[in-house]
Amino acid sequence: MQLRKYVPTVLVAVTAAALTSAAPAVSHGVQHALFAHKAHKVDGKHAVGAGATRKKAAGKLVATRAKGKNKGTLPPKFIPGLGRTKSIHHGGLLGTGTVLSAYGPLVSIEAPTRGFVVVTGGLSFRDLNCTTVDGCWAISDVQHLQSGTHSGDMRGGGSTSVDTEFFSIPVSTVFAVEAGTNSFQIRAARDGGNGTISVLGSNLAATFVPFGPEGKPQ
Repeated sequence: MQLRKYVPTVLVAVTAAALTSAAPAVSHGVQHALFAHKAHKVDGKHAVGAGATRKKAAGKLVATRAKGKNKGTLPPKFIPGLGRTKSIHHGGLLGTGTVLSAYGPLVSIEAPTRGFVVVTGGLSFRDLNCTTVDGCWAISDVQHLQSGTHSGDMRGGGSTSVDTEFFSIPVSTVFAVEAGTNSFQIRAARDGGNGTISVLGSNLAATFVPFGPEGKPQ
């Protein structure tokens, strides 16, 4: 009879002991579950693969490429500050007037951010039957279509000859640009003399530089 009196007390003690001994295992299980739940995060941020679009990757960590010759690197689409370049070469006879006119196709380049575009190139000319004492001349420049600005005029020629003369005018300038498409056009005109001056060909290259005048990213 006396033993029955203490049964509830014994049951409570045994239950408490069982719960206490199980606590570490339960705690470990909970921690493991939480870790598994957050396994796709680093410092609370989600991660995506290198093949994800920029829209899907926004605000997330991006993994480097796992295969191919570029493995261990990020695709250029995720590094918009990189420089980039584009160039054209054009040939074809075109007579010149006294007003600067476009020659050849545009060179267009995508600027991922604000920055600068360095434009270099030149035009080759043919001069026929120039008898002017001071020679026959041509001028050339480069125009940025989006802003309407242009480089200073470059002048070339100056020969006086009844024979055919050839000369070239190089161009080199820098334009400040905004993000987006930026297009450039080389232009030419005659600038004095009685000869027949024609453009024979051109080359034009545009290189985007993502740094400002102090060498700092824009």
